[in-house]
Amino acid sequence: MAPLTREQRLTLRLMKYWNLIRKDKEFPRIEHFNNAALADIWPECVQLRLNTRVGMVTFLCDYMGESLREAYGRDLTGAILENNAHTFPGVVMYSKLNEIVKTPAPMENNGHMLNESGQLIKYRACFLPFCSDSKGLTHVIVGLSFRLFH
Repeated sequence: MAPLTREQRLTLRLMKYWNLIRKDKEFPRIEHFNNAALADIWPECVQLRLNTRVGMVTFLCDYMGESLREAYGRDLTGAILENNAHTFPGVVMYSKLNEIVKTPAPMENNGHMLNESGQLIKYRACFLPFCSDSKGLTHVIVGLSFRLFH
């Protein structure tokens, strides 16, 4: 059996941790998430907070890992990501975030996008929904393994 690639390890590690903290619940609570448990892959993750307004769903980027900031060419921490915003790298993954809002479940995605400098990024992503008892779905953590092509 061939060894797992880094991207497969990232996806499997995130899923394993997500299942560990959710226990017998449908979704883990965001309060139980501890990024220290994933310290070696946390720089390749993004933590997004769901923000629902009348008729519109947006995400606030609470955290963007250092590896992703370097690959993207900017830090999206604090930025509001909207469905109609086409100005940030990773907009191609936004449809997956909308799918999680409609049908909360872990999912994977792979593809490519361009960073701020126009360089090609090929990626494999893992999207994990989190909740709180009082609000339902509140956060999505995205793990992203990637290769940057010049």
